[in-house]
Amino acid sequence: MKVKTKHLSKLALNWAVSLCEHPEWSHENRISNVKFARKLGAHDWINNAALIVDILDRESISVGKKPNDTNGTCVAHHLSSGSYVTGSSVSIAVLRCYVCARLGEEVEIPAELLPNTVRWKRFSGNTDVCAYRPEKGWFAEHVLLDASPLTGQRFPEAQWWIKEIVQPVMKNYLVLYRIQAMTIPVEEPLGYQCWAEDADHAEEMCRRAHHNCSVLWACECAVDTTTQQVVQMYYASERKQAPKVHPEIMSARIKAGYGLV
Repeated sequence: MKVKTKHLSKLALNWAVSLCEHPEWSHENRISNVKFARKLGAHDWINNAALIVDILDRESISVGKKPNDTNGTCVAHHLSSGSYVTGSSVSIAVLRCYVCARLGEEVEIPAELLPNTVRWKRFSGNTDVCAYRPEKGWFAEHVLLDASPLTGQRFPEAQWWIKEIVQPVMKNYLVLYRIQAMTIPVEEPLGYQCWAEDADHAEEMCRRAHHNCSVLWACECAVDTTTQQVVQMYYASERKQAPKVHPEIMSARIKAGYGLV
């Protein structure tokens, strides 16, 4: 399925960057091979800071904020090809610009890597329709239709069709955030745990759960990872020193339900 480069995100963007970084993977049957597609899409280039810096230097890409934009949209400019591509973050804008320069304004993406992709199959009728099981990564439901979902042509009699929808790959994330207008003083970030498709999705879920929060960092981690462990990782990554929390502040926070996990 062809997708505009400026619309690539999540697994689809990771897939396209993988093809740019490893041209030897670009063999003829890569689109139809589901396992191969998911293998490429699993490479999390979007959160790979080292790759982003390398691409900026290697490809001569300049990046900045979009003028007069309140949503924080970033713009990346490829100096050689002259491509201008936007993104919700620096990494997404840079990677889209990189893909556009290497693969063009449209990229062939496996349907399995696109969110909310729907495909229809006519049920053969040899077995019970309820016993149908889709391929891994797809969710299926059986529907009795009077007309074709593909052409709209009406049938002489109702037929069973299978509707398959791509299942998103959900991962465990722990999001660090602070409450902006909080009466109890908190010197360390709080933690919000959720299952999400990627870091952007996790941050969005955190903001929905805590409307007045300021998101600091979203970390993909094991289910048993504690907030305190992620806080230490955050300070280590930012090269910051973890602030000391006064015992009275910690006690008040725990009583209010804001204690560390």
